[in-house]
Amino acid sequence: MFAGLLPDEAVSTLREVLVEKKNSSQPVYAIVGTGHHSRGSKDKLSRAIRIFLDEWKYAYREFSASGDRGNGGIVGIDASTFDKSMVESMEGVETKTSGSRSASGGSTSMTSNGKKDPPRGPGKKK
Repeated sequence: MFAGLLPDEAVSTLREVLVEKKNSSQPVYAIVGTGHHSRGSKDKLSRAIRIFLDEWKYAYREFSASGDRGNGGIVGIDASTFDKSMVESMEGVETKTSGSRSASGGSTSMTSNGKKDPPRGPGKKK
């Protein structure tokens, strides 16, 4: 599902899927790969996804497809388990530096009054 995307693209796409599925009892599976085809075999995609999930306190589990060597590559996520208090608490967060880096390596946007835009997690669209 996400293998082949850049980390920021994958996090953005996953965010949209999780918002759509937030009331579902079915898990969301993110196929992130293991980084074998990345420059230097770095697992940037899985790392960015995990950082986003940890930030929003999603319950998730990493596992491998049957027959794989146990290197991971699949993340099962309970879309209903995000930290709902973060949606309200992220609004109006002050920051002292502009152009800071997000957890997935991208720049966060700043509003004209110097406040950092909250991440567009569950329930919030920009």
